[in-house]
Amino acid sequence: MPKRTTGKKTVFVFLSFLASFQFYWTQSRLSFEHYRITDGLSQSNVTCVVEDAQNQLWFGTQEGLNRFDGTTFESFSRENAPAIKNAYIFDATKDANNDLWFGTRKGLLKYAFKKGVFTSYAFSDKSAKALKNVAVLGSTSLLVLTTKQVLYRFDKKQNRFTKIKINTPVKSILKGINTCYILGKNNVIYRINQQGRLYPWVNSTSSIQNIQYCNNQVFVFTNKGVFSVNGTKRKAKLKRLFHSDVGLNITNVTSMVYAEGRYYIATNQQGLYSFDEQGKQLNYTANLFQANRLNTNNLNCLFLSKDKVLWVGSDRGVSCTMLSGSGFNTIKPSADLSKGLPSENVWSFSTHKQSLLIGTDLGITRYNPTTELTNHYFRSEKLKTDASVMDIASINSDEFLLACYDGIYRFNPTRTNPFKSIPISNGQLSSKHVHFFKIKALNKNTFLIGSSAGLLRLELAKGTFTEIHPELQDQVREISTDAQGKTWVLYENYGLYQCIEQQTTVYIKPFKHNRKLLSLITDPLTAFTELRKGVFLIGTMGAGVVQISESTGLLKSISKLEGLPNNTINSLIRDRKGNVWGSTNRGLICINSRGSLNSSIERRGIEPNEYNMNASYIDANGKLYFGGIFGLVFFNPNTVINPSVNLYPKITKVTFHKKTRHFPSGFVTESQLKKLAYAIHLPYNARDFEIKFQSSQLYGAKHVTYKYVIIGEETDTILIGNTNKLSFNSLASGTYYLRLYSRYENGPWTDTPALLTVTINPPFWATIPFWLCVAAFLLLCAYIYLKYQVNRERGQRIKLEELVTKRTHKIQEQKEQIERKNELISLEKEKVLAQQKQLFIEKERAEKWLNNALPSQAVKELKVQGKVSAKAYEHATIMFTDVVGFSKISENINPTRLVNKLDVQFRKFDQIIKANNLEKIKTIGDAYMAVGGLPDENSTHAIDACIAGLQIQSYMRAKKFDAIANHKDYWEIRLGINTGPVTAGIIGSLKMAYDVWGSAVNQAQRMEMLGQAGTVTISEQTFKLVEPYFECIHRGKAQMKSKVILDMYEVLRIKPALSLNGEGLKPNDLFYEIVGLHHYSSIKYYTAENELIQLLAQELPPDLSYHSLAHTKDVVKAVERIALLEGVRDEGLFLLKSAALFHDAGFVKQYEHNEPIGAAMAEAMLPKYGYNEQHIKTIKELIFVTQIPHKPVNKLQEIMCDADLDYLGTDSFEETANKLKIELMAKGKIQTDREWDQLQITFLKQHKYFTQTAILTREKKKKEHLKGIKQRFEANNYD
Repeated sequence: MPKRTTGKKTVFVFLSFLASFQFYWTQSRLSFEHYRITDGLSQSNVTCVVEDAQNQLWFGTQEGLNRFDGTTFESFSRENAPAIKNAYIFDATKDANNDLWFGTRKGLLKYAFKKGVFTSYAFSDKSAKALKNVAVLGSTSLLVLTTKQVLYRFDKKQNRFTKIKINTPVKSILKGINTCYILGKNNVIYRINQQGRLYPWVNSTSSIQNIQYCNNQVFVFTNKGVFSVNGTKRKAKLKRLFHSDVGLNITNVTSMVYAEGRYYIATNQQGLYSFDEQGKQLNYTANLFQANRLNTNNLNCLFLSKDKVLWVGSDRGVSCTMLSGSGFNTIKPSADLSKGLPSENVWSFSTHKQSLLIGTDLGITRYNPTTELTNHYFRSEKLKTDASVMDIASINSDEFLLACYDGIYRFNPTRTNPFKSIPISNGQLSSKHVHFFKIKALNKNTFLIGSSAGLLRLELAKGTFTEIHPELQDQVREISTDAQGKTWVLYENYGLYQCIEQQTTVYIKPFKHNRKLLSLITDPLTAFTELRKGVFLIGTMGAGVVQISESTGLLKSISKLEGLPNNTINSLIRDRKGNVWGSTNRGLICINSRGSLNSSIERRGIEPNEYNMNASYIDANGKLYFGGIFGLVFFNPNTVINPSVNLYPKITKVTFHKKTRHFPSGFVTESQLKKLAYAIHLPYNARDFEIKFQSSQLYGAKHVTYKYVIIGEETDTILIGNTNKLSFNSLASGTYYLRLYSRYENGPWTDTPALLTVTINPPFWATIPFWLCVAAFLLLCAYIYLKYQVNRERGQRIKLEELVTKRTHKIQEQKEQIERKNELISLEKEKVLAQQKQLFIEKERAEKWLNNALPSQAVKELKVQGKVSAKAYEHATIMFTDVVGFSKISENINPTRLVNKLDVQFRKFDQIIKANNLEKIKTIGDAYMAVGGLPDENSTHAIDACIAGLQIQSYMRAKKFDAIANHKDYWEIRLGINTGPVTAGIIGSLKMAYDVWGSAVNQAQRMEMLGQAGTVTISEQTFKLVEPYFECIHRGKAQMKSKVILDMYEVLRIKPALSLNGEGLKPNDLFYEIVGLHHYSSIKYYTAENELIQLLAQELPPDLSYHSLAHTKDVVKAVERIALLEGVRDEGLFLLKSAALFHDAGFVKQYEHNEPIGAAMAEAMLPKYGYNEQHIKTIKELIFVTQIPHKPVNKLQEIMCDADLDYLGTDSFEETANKLKIELMAKGKIQTDREWDQLQITFLKQHKYFTQTAILTREKKKKEHLKGIKQRFEANNYD
């Protein structure tokens, strides 16, 4: 057994290691990211790695060099760098000047960092020797080893190779501190100092296969074991570390580094080994089924970058891992069942001793973290149902309780048959509770079971199930215990309940803010956990995360608006530091203890994943596990938060499209920018340039996004994503300040940006001296030009004076001739103007006559087309007037006086017709005809005609009263109106007149003939159009010449509420509002009214003397009157009238309790007339409110109640009350008149009007009626 090593800082302490050689799960696994040809590498076989002064990495391959800035690879080969004689790179190193040196198949290659150029160096014999190793030896020379094991020293000043004489072939060379180590084939390790002195350092009797240098130690790999040598000591002494039988094949070792207290050894076939200073070993090998493992075991080299990232070159590209934190790890389905899962879905977790138990679709998988191997347990019976293991609860150290989708099972991995079913013996329960999702132990024997139909209690010893709160038939999503020991049950739709255990009884009660929670969150609830004492987080399926306080009920929502990747929350679990982690359909989230979303979550090593419901777990070491639809993810939460703390952007290079005097190389590097204080000045003709930048940490840089702010003529902020270069072309002259920011994924932007100031010098034509020269030149040119112009104009002036004198005389003669001609033209012009004026006067007279004789539309058509075509109108209203007894009047009056009197009368008619938008057609003797609705069609022609008719008759009555007062004769007229289709136009070419034809015209004339003098008589067609606005009475039926029978109506007046001052002659504003309501409302009230009135007329029992059709019409009139006076001018008027129509319609079926029948009739009939659901709901409420006693709750109901009993305060009270008495006696409700009066007194005392209209107009009269009935009752004068 080797001795225990001691020292100030020991490399290995391997005694304990040799005593028990083992792996340790307590060390976090390394999670690797990989870069391949598809990511930009020129070739897969990475042979060496070196880091330049800008922290960019250079990867040597068999087909060129690759410079990596964390985002993109830039490849160099003979095609784009001719100085590279051969692209096969063996080795790389960096000297004190930051220049890079590469050993290639054809000699030595240098990259001058400051100049950015490659240079190749050949041997003096011009042979192309392949250089296997390159090492820096002091400040002026390099040590190089050829593949033929010959050693050379290269002088960097003289660019010359010198062969070093050594009596053995050289196997390898290593760079140390101020020295190099050389391994000879004779098993001797030599040292060479900076002056080139070579001497033996270690002489071994064993066969040395390999040497590696790290942590100031030289590690010697021999056939007898591994030894270490202190590389700083001049005299070497080997110390044995371990024998060759520990599993590490020393012949396969390719590279070695030291970091974070561990040694990492790369091998050619065994992957990556790691040892700590106590000798504990880990071996990282390739696993093609796990994306974050090594992708090959054939490793070529290791390199530790300044940011403590380990880079591994292999025959499949380059891999990297952050040694300070392993990030996320995954276990996924695998074809090799010893190294992965048997199915895709993962639902649950638990631990058994040192292993992890995983619930999948097919049973239980046991994962050994030490060996990373898996073994599986499947149910032995032939499965006919889904066997997914949804939850796992521990019974004891070896036994577990499983909630499977199809039942409850006991599970013991130590038994031959590990699964044992626990059936539900109660048939009713077993048929109700079919699927199972959650298990929670209340004690060693009692378990809560959450199923698809509620909550069960399992007594394990007896194997009995009891249902808890059976009326809550809903899926249980979570059963959890908070820090105070309270057990909570989360139902998907019924919310949160607290489970209480009292002795042998278990029951649940709702969370005290459960109703508030369910009223605000309508989405299904999915997950639950405690954030901090008294504050809970609840996940939802669509509304994100809800935070709710147990004491106050205060709710706070976290959704996609606050940064969630997805609003479906699958699970929530709290870690040891009080942060809550959750899984969604688009990845993981973290909420800190304050309830804020943590956006700085490390995501390296894991793809955005979709996770399964309630599939989360925390083990004894605080690691978190989440199950998804393609395997599981696990991690230490302490290592995956805030990865961007040390991340910041830095500008690495500015490349100019044109070389300048200040920048002859055409670019400037980061080190040069520092010297320039990050400020550059460019001439105007070299203002096109490109800026390259990178993250301060290359590992994970593909997750870094950038934005920049440029301040110049304007300030712009531009997001550029993962792109790490900016191009600027043709910038205007001026100074620009660039601020470059970065962030990790959706985390916060860096506080300190990368800065660059760029000044573009103005072009020479934009400088002050240039413009001063231009101004001087222009002034000189102007002076010369002005002097030339002055001399030229002086000569022209003299010539012009002579020419003017000659022509003046000639012009004078021509002027006199022109004046004579102008006098003649003026005389002719005056004659023409006089003729034009006379023509204009005649034209004005003709047009005035034409506009007076024909409608304006017809005049326009006549002017354009020369004729007026006849046109059919579907709806028009025709009005006829005729003087009563005109034939006798004309016999007894002077013709001149007769004509004058007719002229006065018709002129007044013209004014009224025009004011009401009617078109005068003609007069024939004493007859006057006008039409509404043509030639311009409108929808109010019937209303306009009735208003005009009332105003004409009013005028005639005023003339009559005046004549009687002055003892003069007077005339009366009949006036008839009808609405219907007509044809209008002009016929003939002589004495043209606009006229209308059609049966509707004849019917209008018939209405006039059959009407009474002084009245307005309308047909039933017109009545249907104007009924809502006018008070009309039926005047019987009339037979037309065509044998058609029409109803005639007399228009008494405009309804008082709709007329000015209630006079019924001129409409008020309310009139036009009601007209608009009827014309534009979707409700077709009058069509519905006609249908219902016909129905009531046919089906109401004849013995109803009070509840008759007349009563319904009275209530409709009363409700309209009160509604208008109460200001109801919208569709509420239709709803009130509709309710009045239906309020007693139920009498067609039964006498008592008939309101529901009327409401049902309204609900069945009204939808086809434009009533919507809300309209019908309101109408039904208005019908039911008429039940005695009245209890209205809104204005419409008050109006309805007052209209129903409007008769109580009217003059017709006794008549109406008598009808009700007769009806009640017929129904056997009362027997005598005294009994009736007693009933009326009681009712009138209790009755009250609700609206101000009814109170003002009916209350007084009602009290008078009550007083009269009381007097009659007291007198007792009854038969």
